[in-house]
Amino acid sequence: VGVTLLEQGVTLFSAMHGSAMWVFPPPGCLVVLYYLLLIFLLIYGGFGRARRITGIFILCALFLAVNQWSGALKSDGLLHIRFLDVGQGASTLLILPDGKTMLIDGGGSYDPSYNLGRKVILPTLLVLGIRRIDVMVLSHPHPDHLNGLVGILEELPVGEVWDAWQDYPSENYRRFRKEIAERNIPRRYLQRTGERIRISDVDVEVLHHGTGYTHSSSTAVNNESLVLKVCYGDVSLLITGDLEEEGEKVLIGRGAEKLQSTIIQVPHHGSRSSSTPILVDSVHPEIAVIQVGAHNPFRLPSAEVIGRYRYISPEKRLYRTDRDGALWIQTDGRGVKIQNVDH
Repeated sequence: VGVTLLEQGVTLFSAMHGSAMWVFPPPGCLVVLYYLLLIFLLIYGGFGRARRITGIFILCALFLAVNQWSGALKSDGLLHIRFLDVGQGASTLLILPDGKTMLIDGGGSYDPSYNLGRKVILPTLLVLGIRRIDVMVLSHPHPDHLNGLVGILEELPVGEVWDAWQDYPSENYRRFRKEIAERNIPRRYLQRTGERIRISDVDVEVLHHGTGYTHSSSTAVNNESLVLKVCYGDVSLLITGDLEEEGEKVLIGRGAEKLQSTIIQVPHHGSRSSSTPILVDSVHPEIAVIQVGAHNPFRLPSAEVIGRYRYISPEKRLYRTDRDGALWIQTDGRGVKIQNVDH
């Protein structure tokens, strides 16, 4: 009976707002120092009981204070771009020059019981010291781009959400919209090609969007992916979602000259139905990143697509998350530096 009551009590209190909080991993040296001092206080006989208890409380307070400080993201005047490794899906994190954050897509499993946002993306954000997402962007509502965002919405505060969909017949998209509404998060509905949004000295331009109602087929939804060009000084990033050949034709028809970018998130995980030669030539990237899962059932990326990008950029500037892990790029608006690649 006692165990049952305890379990019911834990369940009751865990459902309350603020019953749990995420903490940021402190430096290893601080953890070691903390436990050494704690052991010293507990076993050293020169301290009375009251002083020991006081010392332990002070240690706990210092530990919490350092943890709070280490979780504060500092602005450094650079644009940081992290292509997250979310398996067979896509998710890109931008840390803007003033420290604001933008999460574009969240990856996701087709298994609705697996919360990729909480289990994969959230730990990455905590290690980076990220407390909130200032702007969350959904390129299109397929599970491998949407589902991780739902998990993040449930765990962290979000400043605003950008997407270009009025409706989509999936349980997770309904959940996505419900979370936004219940948390009173402002939603920017992007339905004007050429719309420019300036945030933290970074310009974001909408190059392509859909009607907001496409439900007919997976290909149709892919072709209505939100395409954004992010510019900081002379450096630009093209986010393409899962755009396929038909959508690429529409995009190019609106002005191929607008597409030239320093970095491209390769469309549709490197599928041969995307990255047509004319698109690759128009973008002419210095760096191409394919977000794809290892040993995926679709046998992506296509060798043909890899060849197209290698023709433009050497192999050392073509990256794949299945092989290279998460890719971290930083820029001051003039040059680009690949800070590290996780293997």
